[in-house]
Amino acid sequence: MSGSFRDATERKRVEEELRKYRDHLEDLVEERTATLTRLHSELASAYQDLEAFSYTVSHDLRSPLAPIIGFAKLLKNRRGSQLDDKAVDMLEEIILQSEKMLSLIGDLLELARVNNTEGPLQLESPERAVCEILKELRTDFPHAEEWVKIRAPLPSVHMHRTHLSQLLSNLIGNALRYAGKNGVPIEVFAKRRGERVRIGVCDHGQGMTAHEKKRAFEAFFRGSAGRKVPGTGIGLTIVAKIAKFYEGRAWVESTPGGGCTISIEVVDRQA
Repeated sequence: MSGSFRDATERKRVEEELRKYRDHLEDLVEERTATLTRLHSELASAYQDLEAFSYTVSHDLRSPLAPIIGFAKLLKNRRGSQLDDKAVDMLEEIILQSEKMLSLIGDLLELARVNNTEGPLQLESPERAVCEILKELRTDFPHAEEWVKIRAPLPSVHMHRTHLSQLLSNLIGNALRYAGKNGVPIEVFAKRRGERVRIGVCDHGQGMTAHEKKRAFEAFFRGSAGRKVPGTGIGLTIVAKIAKFYEGRAWVESTPGGGCTISIEVVDRQA
C-alpha cells in the first residue's frame, strides 16, 4: 500500500508538471502568434504605404517631363538652323535622357500597380494576348510577328487581363531586344499541371551567364548586353511580382542549343 501511494503521488506530481508545461507552452504560442500577426499587419501596411508613395512620386515626376521634351523638340525644330552643332547635340541629349526617364517612370508605375489590381479573375487566353501584343510591338519591332512563334495550344488561365498582358509583353519584348533576329525563333509556350500553369518565352540568342540568371529579376539590373540595348531594367521585376501575386515564381534557364528561356509559374485556384 505504501508503494502504491508513493507511485500515485509521483504520477500526480508528473501530471501537474506536464500540465504547467502545457499551459506555459500554450501561452507562449498565443503570445508568439499575436506578435507575428501584429508584425505581419505592420509589414503589410508599410508595404501598401511604400507602393502608394512610389505611385505618387512616379506620377508627380512624370508631369514635368512632358513639357521638357515638348519644348526641347520645339526649340530644335524651330531654331535648330540658328544653333551650332554642339547646341543641337545638347538638345538631342536632353530629349533622349528625358524620354528614358519617362520610360523608367512608366515602368515604376506599372510595378506599383501590380498589387492594386481589383475585380474578379477571368479566364484569359494567352494565345489571344500574344497576338494583340505582337501587333502593338510592330512599331519598335517590324518583324515581331515573323520572329515570334506560338507553341500551340496555350491553355487558358484565370488571371487579370492586365497582368497577363504585362508579363507576356515584358517577356516577348525582352526576347526581341536581347535576341532579335539572331535568336529566332522566339517561342511562347504554356503548360498546365493541375492548378499550376507555366508560361514562358524562349529564344536562341546569346543567353545569360549564371550570375545574370541569379540577378535577372532585380530592379534596375541589366546584364552585359544591357549596355547596347535600350531598357529600364524593370520589366523582369514586374514579371516576378506578377508571378508572386498568383502564389508562383519566376526563373531563368538556358535554352537547349543556346539561348535563354524565362518562365513564370502561377497558381490557378479556379481551375
